Amino acid sequence: MKQLFIFSLLAFVLSPLAAQYYSPVLADSIFEFKDRRDGERYSVVQLGDMYWLGENLRYKTKDSWCYKNKDYGCSEFGRLYDWDDALTACPDGWRLPTKEEWERLIEQLGGEKKAGYALVYDRGLGINAQFGYPPNINGRFGVEESQTNFWTATSLNDDTAWTYT
Repeated sequence: MKQLFIFSLLAFVLSPLAAQYYSPVLADSIFEFKDRRDGERYSVVQLGDMYWLGENLRYKTKDSWCYKNKDYGCSEFGRLYDWDDALTACPDGWRLPTKEEWERLIEQLGGEKKAGYALVYDRGLGINAQFGYPPNINGRFGVEESQTNFWTATSLNDDTAWTYT
C-alpha cells in the first residue's frame, strides 16, 4: 500500500470569515453520469476543458471501506480507497486527476485561499465535496466536518502519491 503524503490545500475551511476570500465560480456545464457497473448516478461538472465528478465516488471495490466503517458513511461521504485501489476504482473513461490538473482547478477557483471554500460551500459550482477523513495509523477517524483528502494519479516516489486536503 502507498503511504500518504499530504499537500495541504486548505486544512480547515469552516471559518465564516472564509466567505470574504471567495468569489463565485460558475460551472460551464453540470450534468449527470450513470456508472454502468453499479447504477450509481453522479453529478459531473465541466470547468473549462476539464470534467470533474461533482461528488465522491461510491463504487465498492474489494479494498474500499466506508467512513467510520458504517454503511451510512458510504452513502453520505462516498467510499474510501487506498491509492492503489483508487487508481482502479474509476468508471470506464474516467481516471484520477493528476497533480497538475488539481493545480489548474485550484487556480480556476481563485487560488489556494479560495478553492477550499468553493469546493465545499459553493453549491452553484456543482461540486459537493464532503468532509470525511480516513482512519489514522491508530484506526481513529477524524472529526466529521473537519477534513477530507483527494488522491491524485501523480506519484511522488515509489511509495507515495500526492493528495489534496
